[in-house]
Amino acid sequence: MDRVKLGRWLVVGIVATVLLIEAIVISFYVSQRGTDRLDRQVGRFLVAVALGVWLYRGSGIARYLLSVCLLLGGLLGYRYIDWSNPQSVGVGVAMSAVFLTLAGVLMWSRSVHAFLTHQRDRLSAPSAGTGP
Repeated sequence: MDRVKLGRWLVVGIVATVLLIEAIVISFYVSQRGTDRLDRQVGRFLVAVALGVWLYRGSGIARYLLSVCLLLGGLLGYRYIDWSNPQSVGVGVAMSAVFLTLAGVLMWSRSVHAFLTHQRDRLSAPSAGTGP
């Protein structure tokens, strides 16, 4: 598999994983504590969708923003773990590890970089058949 195809799979996988985790967190929170924060959670989900679309289109800025969000989520996630609850520890550590891994792949993968460059070049190239 060439780098652009692998990069596409990685970007799609990262965005899908982030959205899946966001949806799971929202549904778990609503089932446990109610809908008092649902507006902020849905807003956060929509921002994640927008960043994912922007990233897929080849944006370097979206790459850095999503990487910083994942890095902060991974590092700050440790702060909010209920260390007295073994299930909370397992889920919290796993989620933080996933976020940190995704941030690393997004920032340092040559395949992701190749795909994003390909997308920028493809979207900025003039279309065939246009013009006078």
